[in-house]
Amino acid sequence: MKILCIGEAVLDKVYFLETNFKNGLKFVAKDFYYELGGSALRAGLFLKKMGADVVFITCLGKDKEGEIVLNELKKREIKVVFSLSETTKENIVIVTKEDRSIIKKPIKKQKLKIKNINLIKSSDLIILDRHYSEVFDILMKNKKPETEIIFDPSTEISSRTIKILKKVNYPILPWEAIKILGKDFRSGVKKLMRIIKKPYILTCGKFGSVLIDKKIKFFNSYKGKIVNSNGAGDFFRGAFAYGILNKFDLESNLDWSNYVSAFCLERNLKFSKNEIKKRVLKKNNFSLKDVVENFRKI
Repeated sequence: MKILCIGEAVLDKVYFLETNFKNGLKFVAKDFYYELGGSALRAGLFLKKMGADVVFITCLGKDKEGEIVLNELKKREIKVVFSLSETTKENIVIVTKEDRSIIKKPIKKQKLKIKNINLIKSSDLIILDRHYSEVFDILMKNKKPETEIIFDPSTEISSRTIKILKKVNYPILPWEAIKILGKDFRSGVKKLMRIIKKPYILTCGKFGSVLIDKKIKFFNSYKGKIVNSNGAGDFFRGAFAYGILNKFDLESNLDWSNYVSAFCLERNLKFSKNEIKKRVLKKNNFSLKDVVENFRKI
């Protein structure tokens, strides 16, 4: 399996707290560590764990942070092709067992160039995030007809992301993305369906995921001991990509992707391919009603 991941590379400086973070108070972190961030990158890390051949295209600065990112990806045997930018993206991430807060360092817009078109032509699946959505037309022009694209617009609902959502095989969005479209969950869901005119998937945090088609179908999340709440949606997309390549039907794939999200938050990518298939997690007792009611709180 040849996977092409295109997206931002971020060096997350993670502070782990045992208690919930509140503004205006001082905390002593239980732990501090560097972590690789970026939705396409983290999805690629999972796919590499599962045996895929992963190439990552991004922008990096010629700085300490860029060197750390390159060294980490080299250790994980992921090929990196990058355009040079002024600096590497970095975040301060405050993580608790239940939530996370992210402080982004200001940075000028990075311009990505794809010089080796053969990387696109040889890919079996492509994962693209919104940060370099300008390369979408190049991907469509040069990919194999059977190569599918997973696109992550994050919470950006704009003319450029809508254009891509209409054309990609699998639109996957966080439920926060529809917050700007409607006063409640159902009105936001219906409005996005009218805009992109195709089925799509919403990730709904700890509750699970939802398939929006002619009907709304809810897929429950799995129970797991959360060690690190950072990156659940990214692992979901990586797992979904794995399911596509292994011919899972759509509903089975959504259930599998929910399972992987819980497993990865518990193990933080410290597992083998066999472990993730043997581990048994129980499902939560959430329902679509929980999603609808809690949507107002996000």
